[in-house]
Amino acid sequence: MLKRIFLAALLASASQATLAEPTVGTIRFKGKVQDTTCSVSVDGVETPNLATVLLYEAPIDWLVKPGDVSKVARFDIELMDCEGPSTQVRASFQGANGTTVTEGRLDNMAANNPARNVQLMLVADHVMPEDVEVGGDQSLLSPAEIKGGSARLQYAVSYYATGPVTEGNFEAAVEYTVAYQ
Repeated sequence: MLKRIFLAALLASASQATLAEPTVGTIRFKGKVQDTTCSVSVDGVETPNLATVLLYEAPIDWLVKPGDVSKVARFDIELMDCEGPSTQVRASFQGANGTTVTEGRLDNMAANNPARNVQLMLVADHVMPEDVEVGGDQSLLSPAEIKGGSARLQYAVSYYATGPVTEGNFEAAVEYTVAYQ
């Protein structure tokens, strides 16, 4: 009988020893619900249709050393028929359709004869030229004003050399999100 009591006490103390005090924490959620809506297009192609920005054919002698850039190709994200209380808008960008991002620039995803040592750099220039770190924190980029129910976000892209660029094709894609303020 004494063995049973001792065994029960031993089991009870062992089970209590493995129980730890629970950890309590707090998670804060912040957000905003808006009723601002706009029609959106990229260079006249209405979302959700696929827009294509044609890049210039850059001579490889423009892209010899890391940091060299080519002539820019411009494109606009235009918002029309905006309704609601928002007065500013900005876009953010992520790599899409298998496009990877390195140091905020788009990597070349061309499958057929890809150019080497080259990326695509995105610049916002609707207020003043600002490098866009694709996939990074873009919340500090200057927003565009919504006036008269419309806004225009202006951007430019250029080739960016990571080393001596080789001749070949270039393809990349981004997904964009328009956020209202």
